[in-house]
Amino acid sequence: MAKGNPKGGIDNWLLEGGHPFLTRIGNLYYMLITRHFDIALYKNESLNNLDSVIPYRAFCSDFLNIGSNFWAFFAGWGEMLAPELHNVDGSWYIYFTGWKWYNESYPTSPPSSPPELWVMKSTTDSPDGPYVLSNSLDITQGMHGTTFKWRGQNYFAWSEIQSDSSTQCLKVAPMCSATAVGYPRVTISCPQYDWEKAGGKAVNEGPAALMEGNQLFIVYTAGNSHTESASMGMLQLKSGNLDVLNPSSWKKGDKPVFKTDSARLQFGPSNPSFTKAPGGKWLMAYQAKNVSDSGGLHEGGSSLVKVWVKEFDWKGGIPNFEPAPNQTYFGYRHVFARDTDANGNQLVCPNAPWNNQAATPAPVSSCK
Repeated sequence: MAKGNPKGGIDNWLLEGGHPFLTRIGNLYYMLITRHFDIALYKNESLNNLDSVIPYRAFCSDFLNIGSNFWAFFAGWGEMLAPELHNVDGSWYIYFTGWKWYNESYPTSPPSSPPELWVMKSTTDSPDGPYVLSNSLDITQGMHGTTFKWRGQNYFAWSEIQSDSSTQCLKVAPMCSATAVGYPRVTISCPQYDWEKAGGKAVNEGPAALMEGNQLFIVYTAGNSHTESASMGMLQLKSGNLDVLNPSSWKKGDKPVFKTDSARLQFGPSNPSFTKAPGGKWLMAYQAKNVSDSGGLHEGGSSLVKVWVKEFDWKGGIPNFEPAPNQTYFGYRHVFARDTDANGNQLVCPNAPWNNQAATPAPVSSCK
């Protein structure tokens, strides 16, 4: 495995996946990565050789079976991003963002549909699955969803595309079940600072809850994540405020908490997730390029995007993501996932109903 030199220089990054989600379950690390058309699941006891693990496909789209036929991708096939693995009320779920394409004007000008938030459920009591599609969530123009529990209540947070079709804001709502989001649905952050509008897009997305003691934070991606201008911002639930659903309970930092570090060859860090290592040390997984922008680079489809994991500490009860002396970074090489799930069951991608307009659509789950 390649490791970062704290004085500058990262060697041999080979990952072609993006939107990493890292969690520790029992004595194993689980990492989900998307390559746009499948969700790869890595698991291992150590991060030190996670790059040598051949991942399994937790889910895959029909695109994987059509090879290099680019236009077929637009003829009813789908894309998926930002998978997350969570245990909600005793069962395991994967939440992800999905797009569906329709072929009314194929092959001349294929239109894309709005993003949708989807849920898969493990058919066993194991995070290994196998997983089956449960339903889509009753959220319009929603993407990059996550769930967290605070004071005994499950909440769902996501990024929502606004009516101008270019701005994305963060929203949060209570969950009435693991597969349904309730009301009220409140906006807790919209881009307001220049760094949140960097790279030509006013974006708050990729929320990740971080809890320590009685403190609750939401770390998010700000700006255009397709560029090195992307950074991470942070919301903090104000001391003494327990109402997650009150926008005034949240305090937003006026500066990025993590951003491009050219000395370490990290450009446009985004899409964070958090877990603890044995011994209690906090870890953050995220994606970043290892080169400066050179025109049209984007996350999972670009070989210039890497998955990173770094340790971080706390100062005065606040997470401190800035590099420390001798800080270690890890990078993971990309290996194509097997055509089986973690239990060895064969995955048949063409039967994935969420991305095939000819298939029976999955139900939309609502608290109404």
